[in-house]
Amino acid sequence: MSGTELARKILRNLTTGGGPQSIRQDYVEQLTSKSIAFLKNYESGFFGIRAEADILRDATYRMVERIYKLLEPYVVQFNDAVGPGRLSIAITQPDEIIEQCEGEWPFRPPQETSFYRARFTTSNLSLVIRGSDDRVEFFVLPSDLVMRLSKVEDDYGVLMTYSATIRSGKTEWEVEDKPLTDERFERYCLLMLDYFVKLNQEELASELMSEHLVAAS
Repeated sequence: MSGTELARKILRNLTTGGGPQSIRQDYVEQLTSKSIAFLKNYESGFFGIRAEADILRDATYRMVERIYKLLEPYVVQFNDAVGPGRLSIAITQPDEIIEQCEGEWPFRPPQETSFYRARFTTSNLSLVIRGSDDRVEFFVLPSDLVMRLSKVEDDYGVLMTYSATIRSGKTEWEVEDKPLTDERFERYCLLMLDYFVKLNQEELASELMSEHLVAAS
């Protein structure tokens, strides 16, 4: 007898009064409803899909934290070196935010989406590390727009993506269609931080040049 057939037999015994008359019917109803729901998911293969999605989401959250833990000490030392001012970088620890994403009426209703973010922010720009589903994405956008969250992030576009897949029961990461080795992980993260710092300096230099032009006109 298969596991599914055994479960059905147990359900029939519970629901047809095959046991003692003193049993609690409310408990039977609770037990059978959960078991019937289990059977539906089990026979449809839903558990495998669900488990994989959960595994990828957890791995994505851990990856955001790993990136943060790598970059945070470098940013602290950078701030100590440059001192307070417009080059200084504020640090926002990883945090989960639930957003209401717009749907496409009448085909897809609005739905909630979970994002896990860490940020490194100057007076001008913000480096956003965003995790969701099976990926971690890097964005650079104006710091005064970060509170608009995924809408403005998607408008500015992804600079780099770490993508996760499950192969042979193991979570594997890739970047630019290459395996995300420990060496590649560190190098790409530090290159992104370097790009962010240089871009901030270019923004400040452009502002200063504009001010000089206005003063000279």
